[in-house]
Amino acid sequence: DDIYVTDEHYRAEAPLLDVHIPAIKQIRARSGGGSVTVADPSIWARRAKFVHFTDQSLGDILGSEGIYCLSANNDRLSGWEAIHSALYAKRLHVFESCTNLIEELASGVGSSAKVNELDGACSDHALDALRYGLMHLGGPRTAKKTGTPPPNSGMALLNEMKSRRILRERFSWN
Repeated sequence: DDIYVTDEHYRAEAPLLDVHIPAIKQIRARSGGGSVTVADPSIWARRAKFVHFTDQSLGDILGSEGIYCLSANNDRLSGWEAIHSALYAKRLHVFESCTNLIEELASGVGSSAKVNELDGACSDHALDALRYGLMHLGGPRTAKKTGTPPPNSGMALLNEMKSRRILRERFSWN
């Protein structure tokens, strides 16, 4: 099945109640309410970095606002493989409105220290969200660890994608 990434919300260090929750609700309303929110498992940790003056987790606060999240499969290696598989099979369609995801796909650089990881200096929030979504939709469940990224691995593909020309060949632009 084809996968369509139609929208994104991307804003660092903004207030949860004033910025993120209304934006998530708007995206869900535009999708007809049929969207699923898959989130990093860390949002259920108490006393998270961005939760002040409460004993609730980010997940609790989102839930109290009617935004119920599923805990993402945080297996990074399998997640990169899921991205690679979707790109290679030309099943992943990213709308041009998803500028942060497109930029991160184009600028992601593999880590020299960790196999199948991005360099720590690279922004990867949109890529993490894509990984979570693809794993939720049935990405690979297991992955073999190797000493170097195989030629068809997700990291090898991201390392290859250095120009918009390559991205435009791989994606369906809507």
